[in-house]
Amino acid sequence: MKLFLLCSVLAVGAMADLWYVKNPTKKDSVCAMVESKPTLSIHQGNTSFTLDIVNATVTGTCYDVVPVNGLQHGNIMTVAFFPDGPIPNITDTWKLTLQFVKIENEYQLANWTLEVHPTEKYNVSGVYQRALNSTTYSAAVLHAITCHSLPLNFEDGVQVVLGEARAVAFEDFDTPVWPKGLENDVCPADLPDKPKTSAVVPIIVGCFLVGLVVSVFVAYLIGRHRNRTRGYASV
Repeated sequence: MKLFLLCSVLAVGAMADLWYVKNPTKKDSVCAMVESKPTLSIHQGNTSFTLDIVNATVTGTCYDVVPVNGLQHGNIMTVAFFPDGPIPNITDTWKLTLQFVKIENEYQLANWTLEVHPTEKYNVSGVYQRALNSTTYSAAVLHAITCHSLPLNFEDGVQVVLGEARAVAFEDFDTPVWPKGLENDVCPADLPDKPKTSAVVPIIVGCFLVGLVVSVFVAYLIGRHRNRTRGYASV
């Protein structure tokens, strides 16, 4: 019985969360989905903690490409959660907002923000923006972004990591289920390293060429010496 309970706990812990946004203008079809094992880490001064993002509720919008003040709204997903447990009947939930934008035949997870408020367990507050120079994630339209670990870096020592992540946007799925045959664009960090040429190889090639030049030069000198010797003998 204990073994069964342990296996059950492990199975639950291994399950990923599925977040999705429906488009009410297209019969509630799903435009964006993110499946992952999400964690949040905050390290500021004497405050340092990491927690799982669970029991979240998701809202959002399914704009395609709507320029507003030079910005593209795109597909926006807002994930509301409460770090102390299930979301209570209060407005001060923590919110992670993900913004997908589409550029021609490609879309990107291009921006993210995090809003936190003080709770009984965590005395933190603020709205954190995406850190400058942080990595964005992209895929071809009709493909999914797939990462073993997809870190979202914020300002001031804040990070959300989407573990075993799979994300898609600008879609038109009938249900929040991954369709068979959907192609994955793997994150660059998960691609196998390209074979590197050893530094020894150029050295060996260089030595070989130098040796070849020396050999040709020596052969030339020997031939020249023999020709002179033959000339003296004929005289």
